[in-house]
Amino acid sequence: VPIVDDLDRCITDGRNVKVLEAMQLILSVPGAPIISFLAVDSRIVVASIEDYYEKVFEKTNISGFEYLDKVVQIPFALPEPPPEKVERLLSKNLEGENA
Repeated sequence: VPIVDDLDRCITDGRNVKVLEAMQLILSVPGAPIISFLAVDSRIVVASIEDYYEKVFEKTNISGFEYLDKVVQIPFALPEPPPEKVERLLSKNLEGENA
């Protein structure tokens, strides 16, 4: 189970696009029992994909989102936690469990 985090932070020279391409190759092996997880800011990855494939997408009228949609089969987003919950979590961790 490969887990890829911060793919949105390695945008230099299309590195994140190359990682997506490599993952696509690994995941396309017939019968391979592989599940992978991506933790990314899709806005940044989509912009990077569009930049990397600019000429191809111009000719085909495809967006980076459509490209990413072919790689990511079940997308989901985690909502931002309410500020009071973050504060409570930090308080408990800083003060100790019994506080």
